[in-house]
Amino acid sequence: MKNTLKVLGIIALLAVIGFSMVACDNGSTSSNSQEGYITITDIPSEYNGMNLHFMIDPRSDGSMIESVSENGVVITNNKFAAPLVRKPNRLGSVREPYTGSETIVAGSEKFFIQGYEYWLSIRVVILPVGFTGSWPDSAYSYFKTVTFKKGGATLSFKDRITK
Repeated sequence: MKNTLKVLGIIALLAVIGFSMVACDNGSTSSNSQEGYITITDIPSEYNGMNLHFMIDPRSDGSMIESVSENGVVITNNKFAAPLVRKPNRLGSVREPYTGSETIVAGSEKFFIQGYEYWLSIRVVILPVGFTGSWPDSAYSYFKTVTFKKGGATLSFKDRITK
């Protein structure tokens, strides 16, 4: 009987240790995103010092999500991070902090503008500081999905879709 209790005690102790180890975060989750910010990592070094603009547009309700980088936020050390805002009307000037927790998939929503159908896209544009004019197609990179937690997300530039 004593041996049975000892064996059961050891099994219980091993179970507690095992479950504790399973529950620990080993760094493999993407919880490193800062609330309310988009962070893009693994950007090639030739883009360091350039501006990056992140956008999800158009949402089916006419809104958009975009980065705010007017204050000189540039790509530094192969990384970009900037606050996110939601524009309730993609063509308007009203902005509110983005705080959503959702996964957005490119092409999953459509929006009609003046009789034309547009599908939702998740994209970034990288341009030299001070660039003016129309953004060339070559400046765009697209992503298939992005998952936000409390308005924050981290993407790897390596995961972009190349056409």
